Amino acid sequence: LGVNWKPLYSGALVMDKRVPKDGIWTRIHTCGMVSLQAAWQFDKRWALIGSLGYSYFDNQVEDYDGLWKCYGHGNVFTAFVGMRYYYFSRPTFKFYSAAQTGVFFHSGEIDREKDGHWGGQVTFLGMQFGRKWFLDWEMYGFGDYYTTIIPLIGGKIGMGYRF
Repeated sequence: LGVNWKPLYSGALVMDKRVPKDGIWTRIHTCGMVSLQAAWQFDKRWALIGSLGYSYFDNQVEDYDGLWKCYGHGNVFTAFVGMRYYYFSRPTFKFYSAAQTGVFFHSGEIDREKDGHWGGQVTFLGMQFGRKWFLDWEMYGFGDYYTTIIPLIGGKIGMGYRF
C-alpha cells in the first residue's frame, strides 16, 4: 500500500479537453494518489508487478484577476501491470527500477464524460527496507502514479508484507 506524490496528469493536463479562451486557463489539481501493489519475484533480478490506484482531483480555472477557482471535481482509477528489475536483492534490502502500463480511467462533474486511455509509470530509483514487513520508497520516476522532477522530493512511500 503506497501514498504517491502528484501524478503526471496533474501537470500535463491530459484530462482537460477545454481550449483556453480569452486569456482564461484551466488546470487539474490533485494532492496525490493512493495505490495498492502486488509483486511476484520469480527470479533473483525480476518481478512481475500489478497495481491499482485511486486519486481525487479538482478542475480549476484562472479568472481575469489571476485567481484559481474550482469548477468541478472527479476521480481517477488506474489498473497497471509491469516488470520490476532488482539491481541489488537481499532479504532485508532491495534496490530496483520498474515500468508499468495499463488502463487510466477518470470520471467527474466537469463535462459528465467518462474517459479512459492507456497510462503508465516508470520508476528509475526505488528501495525496500525490511524482511517480512518492509518500507517501500520510490524516489525518482514519472507517470500516472507520481512524477518527481528533483530526485528524493516526491515519489512514493509505502508499507508492504512479503508472503
